[in-house]
Amino acid sequence: MITAEFDYHAPRTVPEALKLLSSLGDDAKLLAGGHSLLPMMKLRFAAPSHLIDLGKIPTLRGITQVGNEIHIGAMTTEHELLHSKLLADKVPLLVEGAGWIADPQIRYKGTIGGVMRVEIRAPTGVKARTGIIIPMRSASASIPIATIRRFITS
Repeated sequence: MITAEFDYHAPRTVPEALKLLSSLGDDAKLLAGGHSLLPMMKLRFAAPSHLIDLGKIPTLRGITQVGNEIHIGAMTTEHELLHSKLLADKVPLLVEGAGWIADPQIRYKGTIGGVMRVEIRAPTGVKARTGIIIPMRSASASIPIATIRRFITS
């Protein structure tokens, strides 16, 4: 099926994305990996007039250690989680869990921000949860990131 028409926007900075989101209103949707939104658009269950693609904002991607915290950008892919030497050393359970997310095709494009937004269940029924902080707007020049506080399976 083909989606309804929409205007495509590809900001290159977080402030530019926030400005677009604010000015375009409720009919604008953010596009990250697209595994949730695009199928809904193809089935016409969602028909936003504007898509704001976050994929061109390099500051939203990456895995870094800041003090005793691991920071993972919202646009970091599950593939990047799976192959991160830092995570393998510091949080090996997170790397192991990333291997259970969907299949390689999904992991290559799917983002950590999408995983945080959608409840994910592994094929075995194990649910992954994370305690996270996601600053959506900041008075400083800091980058919006997800800080992993704990990784629990139940």
